[in-house]
Amino acid sequence: ANKTNMIFSVEEHNVIGGLGSAIAEYQSSLEKSVKLVRLGLQDNYSSGGSYEFLQKKHGLSPDNIVETILKNYQNK
Repeated sequence: ANKTNMIFSVEEHNVIGGLGSAIAEYQSSLEKSVKLVRLGLQDNYSSGGSYEFLQKKHGLSPDNIVETILKNYQNK
């Protein structure tokens, strides 16, 4: 993955201690690594709601994910 421009991890729970954290831990052992963007809940307790509502609220709907990826590539 470090042969790409960026790595994105997407998880439907807290970003701390999840897949993104595992990727970051591995990257720390490398001499050079690419930018890692972790999408997920940002260490907060969320109120209830429908699945679709919660996806939108936390930026995890398909449209939000695509938007985040495109913004990161444009700001590269």
